Amino acid sequence: MAASPEPDRRVWRGRLVLSLKAAIAAALVVWLVRGESLSADLPARMADAPGRAGLVVLVLLLPLPLVAWRWRMLLGVVGVRLPFAFVCRLVAIGVFSGVFLPGGVGGDVVRLFYVAKAAPGRGVTAAATLLIDRLLGLGGLLVVALGVFVWQMAAGSLPPILQQYGLAVLVVTVAGLAAVAGLMLFLGRSALAGVPEATGRLGRLRGLFAAAAKDVALFRHALPTLAGGMVISIMGQAFTIAAVIVTASIFAAQGVGALDYALATPLAILANQVPLTPGGLGVGEGAFAQICRLLAPDGQAPFATIFLTFRGFGLIAALIGGIAWLTRDRQVPMSGSE
Repeated sequence: MAASPEPDRRVWRGRLVLSLKAAIAAALVVWLVRGESLSADLPARMADAPGRAGLVVLVLLLPLPLVAWRWRMLLGVVGVRLPFAFVCRLVAIGVFSGVFLPGGVGGDVVRLFYVAKAAPGRGVTAAATLLIDRLLGLGGLLVVALGVFVWQMAAGSLPPILQQYGLAVLVVTVAGLAAVAGLMLFLGRSALAGVPEATGRLGRLRGLFAAAAKDVALFRHALPTLAGGMVISIMGQAFTIAAVIVTASIFAAQGVGALDYALATPLAILANQVPLTPGGLGVGEGAFAQICRLLAPDGQAPFATIFLTFRGFGLIAALIGGIAWLTRDRQVPMSGSE
């Protein structure tokens, strides 16, 4: 019996998509070089400022315990209690996996795997907390961008085109909050009431959805935890912006203020999530450069190189997750699940 050609088609389709993304990334890099947003003197800059380079890596490491604290709070809501040091290790390993392993959700898969081992039978619960954790991270990013937009608009220093982007961010933020609130109200024990029972694969899917819905619904009664998680997300974004500002100082950027970077950074990170190139390479750099030029037309700096260097510092900071994985304890601590 001949093997189905479908797997081969999927492999070739994946290779074609990856090749197209790589071509787009290369085209963006060429465009940025010709526009002088990318600079070739990066090694010399690093040699002249090793202290600031180390400071950026340190600042990028500071959000790791904050993210671990946020996720541990969310796990506690659904009755999964794990040691803080263990959760910190999982977050670090997840960051490393998300950066260096193929696939954008590699880090979440690794975190889910270890929590499922620590709390047997609670895999769906862990997935629900990861979903809420992702939403809080995105919410913090949008809140920071929106806050800087409002500040810049009140000061009258925002170009018209960025004012339109600000309104778009406002609409997305409000719509997202409304959607999350609606999800919280809908999900619960009665979320599948009226949906007929089923057997087989459909029945298993129904059961998984019901379990996830029950876990997510618990957060309706944990608003202080969600608010605390949002504050932590905003603090994490503040560290990210600080890292970009220090990176910019390595290149002696002129004419661009801290508020400009505070606006360009979250918008560039959002643009970086668009799956046009591998890891968003070139997309984030291009967005960052264009926004900085709009905010400070007279600014003198290789803006794309600043964001590319920041990306490189992020890769270095993520290596701590590789160390955490290599030195991990084979004995996973068991959760005090309720």
